[in-house]
Amino acid sequence: MKYIAITGAISGIGYETAKAFAGRGCSLILTARPEARLEALKAEILREYT
Repeated sequence: MKYIAITGAISGIGYETAKAFAGRGCSLILTARPEARLEALKAEILREYT
């Protein structure tokens, strides 16, 4: 299984890239601060793409 790593995933290009790859069914490794916003992104991606 291949993984896509994205830094700065909670805003801007990182955010859009994470959503685009999630929409294609890719496995993601996301990093960002603060952790609460990263958890919110995780929940959003799981809700929309699973």
